[in-house]
Amino acid sequence: MISATLTDGQALSDRLELLSVLATVSSGENFDRTRRFVHSYKQVVGPTFWQRAQTLYTSSKPLRWKVSYRGRLTGTGRQLEENQIQCVVDSLARTPGANTLSFAFYRPSDHRRARALPASMPCPIAGDFKHRDSLLHLNVFFRTHDVYRLGFPDLFFMRSLQREVLSKARALRPQKFAQADLGELNIFFSRVFILKRNKKSAKLLLEAVEKFEAKWQ
Repeated sequence: MISATLTDGQALSDRLELLSVLATVSSGENFDRTRRFVHSYKQVVGPTFWQRAQTLYTSSKPLRWKVSYRGRLTGTGRQLEENQIQCVVDSLARTPGANTLSFAFYRPSDHRRARALPASMPCPIAGDFKHRDSLLHLNVFFRTHDVYRLGFPDLFFMRSLQREVLSKARALRPQKFAQADLGELNIFFSRVFILKRNKKSAKLLLEAVEKFEAKWQ
């Protein structure tokens, strides 16, 4: 996505932008290998955006600057709501082929807060799991995405969510999910962008990815 944005992105004020982008992580992706890239990512981008993403996806504490993604999924934000993760896990364990394994980060009321703080609206809007042929697939929709600074963290933590749901379903129904594994992670971005001031750094991140991949060939 970084390469495509740098090459084909439309110049808009301070950024390069691409619309309607689909990214796929294959079912055979090695998560342990992906985890090892975190160090290389931080060396280029810095630790700030990784820590920011980690907070959004793993902490349910209310935040001033953004909606807590984890809080929305577990129902432990400012307003107690349904634990969406547990509902998905329970439905999956009960009926593996169910078509009701959906969840949402976005709430209509987010627009009210966004009038004063536009960046507070969640970037991921909603997602849906599908369990087919012993593979658990995850499909997610993003309204916007900073592909240089948050591309890797968003993919990493969405994959982590996929692993979490499968692990919890397997704990509930060990025999039923004994052979289950991770399927594809598909993320559709309404738009992706790279700030023009980050073009050089984005190219360095691409080089870091190429060097990292070369070690595993």
